[in-house]
Formats: sequence, structure tokens, C-alpha cells
Amino acid sequence: MAFLPGGELESEAALAQELEALVPQVDQAREGFETAQRKRRLAEQQRDEALALQRQFEARDALAADKARHLEQRAEVDNSQARLAQSTHAQALRPQKVALDQAQQALATAHDEQRQANAALITRHFHAEQAQQALETACQQQAELPVMRERHRQLGEFIQKSQQLSELQEHFQTAQAVWQQADEALKRDEQQLDGIRQQGEAIGVHLERLQSEFQQLASAPAELTRHHHLLALRQELDELTQRHQALTTQQLQAKNALSHQQGETKRAERYATEQEMRWHQGQAALLALTLEQDAPCPVCGSLEHPAPAINRAELVTQAQVEEARAAQEQARQALQRAERHHHQLTQQIDSHAEQAQRLNQQLGEWVSQPLSALQNAYEDLRRQVQRREQVDAEIRQQTEARDALRREWGTLDKQLKAQRPEVEKAKERALRLESQRDQLSQSLPEDARYPEAMRQTLAELEQHIAQLEKAWESAQQALSTSQTQLARAEEQLRGANERVERSEQSLQQAHAEWQSALQASPFADEAEYQAAQLNDAQRHELTHRVEAYQRRLAELEGALENYQTQLAEKTPPDLAALTAQAESAQAQENSQLESWRQLDGRLTTLQNIHQKLTAAHASQAELEAQYQLWGTLSEVANGRTGHRISLQRFVLGVLLDDVLIQASERLVRMSRGRYQLVRREDPSKGNKASGLELDVADTYTGKNRPVATLSGGESFMAALSLALGLSDVVQAYAGGIQLDTLFIDEGFGSLDQDALDQAIAMLSELQMSGRMIGIISHVSELKEQMPVRIEVSASRHGSSVEVKGALS
Repeated sequence: MAFLPGGELESEAALAQELEALVPQVDQAREGFETAQRKRRLAEQQRDEALALQRQFEARDALAADKARHLEQRAEVDNSQARLAQSTHAQALRPQKVALDQAQQALATAHDEQRQANAALITRHFHAEQAQQALETACQQQAELPVMRERHRQLGEFIQKSQQLSELQEHFQTAQAVWQQADEALKRDEQQLDGIRQQGEAIGVHLERLQSEFQQLASAPAELTRHHHLLALRQELDELTQRHQALTTQQLQAKNALSHQQGETKRAERYATEQEMRWHQGQAALLALTLEQDAPCPVCGSLEHPAPAINRAELVTQAQVEEARAAQEQARQALQRAERHHHQLTQQIDSHAEQAQRLNQQLGEWVSQPLSALQNAYEDLRRQVQRREQVDAEIRQQTEARDALRREWGTLDKQLKAQRPEVEKAKERALRLESQRDQLSQSLPEDARYPEAMRQTLAELEQHIAQLEKAWESAQQALSTSQTQLARAEEQLRGANERVERSEQSLQQAHAEWQSALQASPFADEAEYQAAQLNDAQRHELTHRVEAYQRRLAELEGALENYQTQLAEKTPPDLAALTAQAESAQAQENSQLESWRQLDGRLTTLQNIHQKLTAAHASQAELEAQYQLWGTLSEVANGRTGHRISLQRFVLGVLLDDVLIQASERLVRMSRGRYQLVRREDPSKGNKASGLELDVADTYTGKNRPVATLSGGESFMAALSLALGLSDVVQAYAGGIQLDTLFIDEGFGSLDQDALDQAIAMLSELQMSGRMIGIISHVSELKEQMPVRIEVSASRHGSSVEVKGALS
């Protein structure tokens, strides 16, 4: 059995003999451990009591030192109390000070209103004088109305007589306007043509400047990309530094947690061991109760029972033992998690350090520069890239504008050539009409030659008469309005003067009350009053500071008095001696525990081996029955029976048969019906696996022989057939995949002329079916049959490539 060597046993009889001898040794070791455990608990209790006393002495000394430091703040607290008292006196004067400030503000407001009223009165006086002058001017103009009305009557008579001359003048003006417009349009177009030429020259100069600037900014995008990458690296480095600091803090916390968990795990392990020992003691006591005289012991088989176990303590149940072991396991798992967490943090810190070193190398000189410098450099480059894009857009815009100007210049030049004859015709007609008008005008009085002008003069005269009448009415209304506004401004000034007098009286009264209150206060002058002012936040802060000082002083004095009472008749303990005594007791307990654990572990191991032996004997028969089925399947799948063909080679053989069917169709045609490819079915000799060997079927001899017996040309035809067959099978199995291109490298030189023709015919059929066939060869006969080819010629100056033929 495999269990016996694991327990260092030779036989099952040796197992039973060692079990019988080991039981009393375990009981004796347990008793030694319990004695050492009681001594250790007593020593730890004495050490803990001494440690508590030592901490009380230390706490008393610390309180005394805190009180001494706290008393050093007494002067500052007294100063704060004095400032609070001064602030209280200042608060009592606040109403008189507020009243004085309000009176001063009211007087300043009244003076502002007085100045505004004075300015308004001056403005209203000026407007009234202007209105009076306007009325006098309107009265003078009224005297001209009779003369204007007489002139109006004469113009009406002349208009009727000069109608004919006006019509002729109108025709002349129309013709003259047409001539002038045509001449102006011609000059304007000529100027525009010259302007287009000047614009073209200016655009050319501007384009040269833009292209020069564009060349200077050519490297800006690449530099921007590089600086963008550097900026990302620098930001990543800064974030990495922050994470490294956070991880360092977490690592320190994880280390402290790991130390604490180690202590918790040791305590849980010690408690579980104690519970298990107490359970074993209880089991021995319970078993002792069932012993009978002259009846064999269920453990050792003895008929005599000289010293049965006695229950000296409260019995521990199996559930309590399992609960203690579960708590021990939880503590152990928590310890493992703490160790893993600490290890992960250490790995992360190392990884961050490596990343930081890599980033420092990539950043180069920018590592020592501040981040703002790199950001400024990046922003400068970004502005250069934006300027480059603007220059590029402006170049395109200016180029398009120059092309548009060229087109406009051509159109305008054609238009000018057509305009010049039309201008000459308009000039001749205008001169002719002018001559006719002059002849008619000489036959009429001078004033009656221009009816339209007279109508215009008549209309202007009527309008002027209406304006004079309206100006007279407006001047009268404006004078009345200005006089009303002047009276109102004078009334406002009187009210402002009265408010100034009342504000001055209020200010004098408020100032007297303030001086009286200030003299009655503890302040010598207004400067001391201002210095004593405190806002709510300052007053609250000083009050809180004084109360906190007094409260803390009371707490320290009370706590110190309490410790003095407790330690009045006590002396500091010898903590080092008690600690050494507890450690010695702990070492003795650990020694006894290890001895008992080894013996108990050995007993548990032997009992487990005994149980496993019983279970193994029961399951061995069932396993032997199952092996008859699964062992046979394993031998068949691995090819250890029959023809020694494994399952994998069997499946590959089926796929190879499909390939050989397609390949043989082409090989039969290329060999003119002589050869076919077949799979060898005879098993191989010895232990060699079989099922994938190839033979060639020779119809001339009627026998199969190995493919190694084929000649060079025949081997090439067989290999070509296999390649083409494999491509057909791959396309059939892959479902949608097409192998549209095949390249064949060399091998044609080993074929005779007849075999070469057959191979070329086979490849031509593939090419006609839609595939592209590429042949790499030195055979000159192939050149004549290839419609398109690439010839490579070598010389001492190098190789040259030439494409011959063309695709249809």
C-alpha cells in the first residue's frame, strides 16, 4: 500500500503496534504542556500588571509636562482677555459713532444735490437766452415774406411760357447724361482694369511673403507632436510620483497591519491548541468512565486499568474545538491576505520606480525643467501650427483671388473694346441736341429758358415761406418752455440750499454727542477707539481661545490629581525582570507544546493511515473493474492495438484521402494515365506509427511503389499535383475562402518536353478558371508560352527588371 511508506511503516501489524504504544506518551506530553501553560499564564499576568503600573507612572509624568507647557500660554490668554474688555467698551460707543458717520454722509449728499441744482440753473438760463435770440431772428425773417410772395407769382407766369424750351432741355440733358454715363463707365472700367493689375501685383508679393513664412513653419507640426508626447510623458511622470508617494504610505500601513495580524494569528493558534488539548483530556476522561475490570481497553486492549484518566476541568465539546480551529484558520487567511497585500504594494512601488526611470530617460533635458516651461513651449508650437494652417489657408485664398482677378481682367478687357464706339455715338447725339437748345433759348428771355429750374425755384420758395412761418411759431413755443424750466430749476436750488443747512446742523449735534461719549469712555482719543474695534469673528476667536485654555487647565489639574492619589504608596516595577520571566515561561510552554504536538500529530497520522487503508481495500476492487473498459479505449485511441494507428493519424488519413483524390486527377493527366497517388495501408515495421505514408500506383507495372522511386521530373509532377489538390480541399473545407493566386518556384527544368507541355496545359486551365498563376523558372521554353512575364537580367553593374507582354 502507498499509505504505509508515507507513515514510515513496514506493515499493517507495525501500524497497530505503534498505535498501542503512542497513546500513553501523548497523555504524558499533554500533562507537561498544561503545567507549563499555567506557569506561563501566571508570569504573563504579573508582567501585564507591572506594565499597567508602569504606564500609570508614565501617564502622570506626561500630564505634569503638559501642564507646565500649558501654563506658558498664560500671558497670551491675559492679553486676549484685555482685548475682549476693550472691545466691550468700544461696543458701547458704537451708536454715537454710527450717528456721526450718517450725519457726515447726509451732508455730503446734500452738497452734491446743491452742486447739481446750480449746474441745472446755469443750463436753463443759457437755454432761455437762446430761445429769446431765436424769436428775435424769426421776427426779422417775417419782414421778407411779401417780397417772396411776389417772386412766387412771377415764376408761375414764366413756367408756362418756357415749357417748350424745357422739353428740349430735358432731351438734351438725357442725351448728355447717357454720354456722361457711358464715358464714366468707360473710364471706370479702365481704372478697374488698372486696379486689377495692381491687385494682381500686390497679391503676388503677398503670396511670396506667405510662402516664405509657410516654409519657416514647416517643422512646427512635427515639433508639436514631439512636445505633445513629451508633455504627456511629463504629466504621466508627475502622476506616477504622486501615486508612488501614496503607495509608500499604504505600504507602511500594510506593514503595520501585517505585524498586528501576525500577533493575532499566534494568539488564535495558541488558543486552538489549548482547546484541542482540553478536548483530548475530556475524551480520555469519558473513555475512562466506560472501563470495566477484566474487560479489554478499547485503546490499548489491556485487561487492567491501574490509572484511568480523571476529568479535572470543564469538558470542551468538539464544536468548540472546531470553532477555535475555524478562528485559527480565519486568522491564518487574514495573515496571508495581509502578506499578499504588502507584497503587491512592494511590487507596485518597484514597478513605478522602473516606469519613472524610463520616463526620465525619455524626457531627457525636460526632466529638470518645470512643467510650466514645457507647457509654454507646447503652447508656442501650437500657435505656430495654427499660424501655419492660417498661412496655408490664406495662400489658397490668395491664389484663388489671383486666378479670379485674371479671369475678371480678360472679361473686362473685352468689354472695353465694345464700349468705346458706343461712347462716341452718345457724344455726337448730345452735341446735336445742345445746338438745337441754344438756338431756341436765344429766342426767349433769359429767365424763361429753364422751366424745370423755375419749378424747382418755385418749390424751394414755397418751402422757404413755410419754414419761416413754422420757425416763428416754434420760437414762440421754445421761449415759453425755457422760461417754465428756468423757474423749476430755481425752485430746486432753493430746496437744495435748505437741505444743506439742515444737514450741517445735524452734523454739529452728532459731533458734539460723539465727543461727549468719547470723553466719558476709557479711550483717550478716536485712534484708541478704532484700535479696540473687533469684528464678530475676532471676538469669537478670542473668547474661544480663553475658554479652551481654562478648560484644558482644569482637565490637566484634575487628571494629575487623580494619578497622584492612585500612585501615592506605589513604586515603579522592575518590568525587565518580569518580562524575562514571562518569556522564559513562554519558551518552556512552546517546548512542551511542540513535544506534545509531534506525538499527537504522529498519532493522528497513524489513525488516518488506518482509515485510508480500510477505504483503499474497499475501492480497489471497483477500480480494477472500471479499468477493463477505459484502459481498452485508451489503447485504441493511442494506437497500441491492431495496425498501430492512433485516432489523430486516422482522422488525418481521411483528410489525406480527399487530397489524394484531387491530386491523382491532375497527376494522371500530366503522366498520360500512368501514375496515381495512394495512401499506404500496410502497417509499418517495428514500433513506428503508420497510416500517413504515400505510394504511387504505376499502371504500366500494375503495382504500388514508394514515391521515393520516382525520377526528378516525375517527383515534380507529383508535388505540383499534391499542391493543387491541397488547395482544392482547403477551399472546399474552409467554406468561402478562395486561393486565387499560386506561385511555383523552379522544378520545370527537370521535365522533358512532353511532361512540360502537360504541366503548362494544366496550369493554363487553372489560369482560365480565374486564378493567377506565377512561375519562377530559368527554362527558356517557358518564355514562349507566357503572355506576360518579368525578366531579370544580371550584369556587373547590377540587375535590371523588364516587363514584357501585356494583359488582354
